[in-house]
This record gives sequence, C-alpha cells and structure tokens, in this order.
Amino acid sequence: MVSALLRRVPLRLPATGFGFRGSGISYQTASAAPLAGFRGDDLVTIRSIADEPDFHHTDGSARSPGDSLSVSLDEGDWVAYEVNLAAPTRLTVRVGLAESAAVAIDVDDEELAVGDNVVVATTARVVRAGRHAVRVTSRSLRAVFDWLEVTPIS
Repeated sequence: MVSALLRRVPLRLPATGFGFRGSGISYQTASAAPLAGFRGDDLVTIRSIADEPDFHHTDGSARSPGDSLSVSLDEGDWVAYEVNLAAPTRLTVRVGLAESAAVAIDVDDEELAVGDNVVVATTARVVRAGRHAVRVTSRSLRAVFDWLEVTPIS
C-alpha cells in the first residue's frame, strides 16, 4: 500500500492514476469528455462500463466489474504517470489495453516502443534512481486502456 501511494516501482496503477500536475505535464488532449464526479477538472476522457459507477465501497465489499474505469485517448493524446525508483534499474512497462490499438510508451521522453497492440516495453538502458514520468500516447484514432504496470528487471 505504501509503495503504491509513493509510486515506488514495482507497481500497478489504474489508468486513471495519471499525474495531477495538469495539462502539458500530466496529460495532453485535443478534446476530451471528463467523467462527471471523477477527475472532472482534468481534460481526459475517462470511461465507465456502468452508467453511474459506485464509488462507495466502505464496507469492504468487492467492486463490481461494472465499476471499472478506463482512459480513452484520441490519436496524439497522452497521459503521464509519476513513478519512483529506489535504485537504478532497467524497467518493463505494461499497458492493459481494453481494445486493439496502436500506442507509444516512453520513460522521461525516451520512446521505448510504438506500434499496434504494444502492451509491453522495456528500457534499453538503466534508469537512474528517483522520480520519472512514464507516458502512454495514442497512435490510433482511439486507444482505451485500464491499467499501467511498471516493474524492475532483475
């Protein structure tokens, strides 16, 4: 739990866990339809399977699959996730695409992979310890994804 809060690698984040630093830093979109009641000030399209997702899980009950949220990006749109490394390492980044799409994945503006259905990318060199930005960019008319996972390579 603490590692997730501090965004320490290894971690898995929901697609909606992109940064809170605003347009041009945490996301860039040409047009968006924010989800009312959830990150509504961020100009990123967040989709829910349910008409009205239930955010009230205070009794410990499991979330319904209908409560899941996805990020939907038009071509050229991107979202960025902050991650922290305790020690230098190479990284593997996985993106949970909800449907077939072309995406680009980069770490600190260094493109790791681009292409159709790219869901796994690995840094070519060791990434220094500290804070980093992992960005997912749509290269399709639309790319929808549910999660992002960043793990060190042992």
